[in-house]
Amino acid sequence: MRPSIDQWLALTLSTAILFVLANIFPVISIGVQNFQSDVTLWQATTSLAQGVWTPLAMPATVVAIVAPFFQMVLLAWVLVYAWHGRRAPGFRLLMKFLLVVQPWSMAEVAFLGVVIACIKLSSLAQVTLGAGSWTMLGSVCLAALATKRDVRWLWDATDAKSTNALVGAS
Repeated sequence: MRPSIDQWLALTLSTAILFVLANIFPVISIGVQNFQSDVTLWQATTSLAQGVWTPLAMPATVVAIVAPFFQMVLLAWVLVYAWHGRRAPGFRLLMKFLLVVQPWSMAEVAFLGVVIACIKLSSLAQVTLGAGSWTMLGSVCLAALATKRDVRWLWDATDAKSTNALVGAS
């Protein structure tokens, strides 16, 4: 069953809010003796730019942060216009980009990386999941419902002839 445009938009906006919070708050807190360090998702991915892991820094940042962010923003943009019964400016290009970016949006893989890092580091230091981890978990769960859907039906949903019937029905 396909959600209505209202439901899909609400789900997408909720996902985006949680995703922004996941990128603001620390995902991991690491403590050794009197030293305490909080690490955000952005810091974790960009820290790969030092040392032998440099080639992985850009792809990790793209799949964990940039692609999911753009996917949510573009989907919300298209859905806001669909909710108003219109096609968004640049609709054709946006729809193509949504189809291209979807496989590269891997926030769930980044979350698993955070959990695995916590498990591995727990034998060396005191490690706790931060607020960013919990909001990231919520974002990943909602993203599975919001962004992993087939967006191609929006072509029909925003067609001038069928828009009035769809918006009135939702």
